[in-house]
Amino acid sequence: MNLSSIDLKKAEYAQVLLARKLRLKGEVEEYSVVGGFDAAYRDDVAAGCYYATLCCTGNRMSFDFSIVKGVPPYVPGFFYLRESKVFFKTVREKPELIFVNAHGIIHPRGFGFASHVGTVLKIPSVGVAKKLLKGFVERDGKVFFKEKQVGWSVSAGGKKYYVSPGNYISLEGSLEVFLKNVSEKGLPWPLYYADRCSKELISKVEKGV
Repeated sequence: MNLSSIDLKKAEYAQVLLARKLRLKGEVEEYSVVGGFDAAYRDDVAAGCYYATLCCTGNRMSFDFSIVKGVPPYVPGFFYLRESKVFFKTVREKPELIFVNAHGIIHPRGFGFASHVGTVLKIPSVGVAKKLLKGFVERDGKVFFKEKQVGWSVSAGGKKYYVSPGNYISLEGSLEVFLKNVSEKGLPWPLYYADRCSKELISKVEKGV
């Protein structure tokens, strides 16, 4: 994908429209299998990894990975333009819920890449990010943007994460499922495996292994 051929105004408008259709309500559900996706980059090469684990444990159920060349550069607020190709080449199954190393509704237009994933796959998705893109954090850990709560600031494994619903899950549900699946390293188990795997893979690509 060549970003010069993408109309960012149209992409922005699409995010605004899709954000209005998000389903962020409902009862907190019990999930059996949860997934996690992450990608690591070196220039225009990406290594994507997906893991599925038994909910609330570190027991791995399945694994997939891909190496993708020719990925476009990152544009703030339009992470999906870079990540989508890698994600959909890597993830070949639909878990009951998926964690994504990206924002959900903590986003300038309320539609981050985690929301994109949940919308396309039609499954609950939760964004887990290491940096706050927009908004501010209250003392109780709630993240607000434009006077509306959009997520949570959570400390886990000695690190800070910003958790938000992507789609098909509530604010409360996104925090609850994060805490149920969190590893001692801080990230939810499937996302921890995917994060470690993607970094190892991109390192091998650099070394020509």
